[in-house]
Amino acid sequence: MHRPLGAILGAFGIVCMLGTHPALAAPPITITSCLLENNGGYGGEVADLHITFTNVSAIAATSVKFRAVYRGKRAAVVAKGTFAPNAKISDRFHTFTDQYWDGKNLDLCVPINATFSDGTSWTSNKYF
Repeated sequence: MHRPLGAILGAFGIVCMLGTHPALAAPPITITSCLLENNGGYGGEVADLHITFTNVSAIAATSVKFRAVYRGKRAAVVAKGTFAPNAKISDRFHTFTDQYWDGKNLDLCVPINATFSDGTSWTSNKYF
């Protein structure tokens, strides 16, 4: 079945009007580093999750949600603020604190959602 180009473009326009970014080749958020910390004061447990990221979109982000997995345990953390385009952001999250320290590297650390100052948003179609 063939659909006319106008119908396809019309459907695309409706999706864009609903306030979402169309499917992007790459996420609008890139992660520079994502590491766990154990500063000695927590015995053998994880202290903090430290994520450094950049908003590579042309629009300021106001909220970025990340999916992290450590030793099979999943967590979602949210950075809130105003994250200018191309600014490197560093944030700490007090998560995985009930996990025994098994090194600083995570099994997975990815952006899964971003909300922008113009009301649009992006959501990954993976890692839920």
